[in-house]
Amino acid sequence: MQLSPSAGHPYRAIADQLIGDIQAGLLKPGDRLQSVRELAKRFGVTVATAQRAVSQLVTDGYVTSIPGHGSFVRERQAPEVADQALADQVRELREEVAALRQRMDAVEEEQAAARVEAAQRFGS
Repeated sequence: MQLSPSAGHPYRAIADQLIGDIQAGLLKPGDRLQSVRELAKRFGVTVATAQRAVSQLVTDGYVTSIPGHGSFVRERQAPEVADQALADQVRELREEVAALRQRMDAVEEEQAAARVEAAQRFGS
């Protein structure tokens, strides 16, 4: 299968084709993708381009790679589950930021008090 010249970056076009196969049910959770060499031959690209496409699928959460064993289609979370997980992460991050702000305020107060004390001690 050759890629269309208008498809943009070849690695992205390959990733998009494989995502389409996953979404259409041609590749199901747990299915092993073709090897990088097989993908390169199938799409008429270099092994490096095929590897970049697989890496993009990993980044996008469609597959997981197990060194020495291959890349496998992942179970996709339902959007509402993913949205809830994201909301939980955002909440946790906000809590951490608030705690860090409190710590920064305390440090700044300590520094201000130390400057006042030093100024009083040295008569400035």
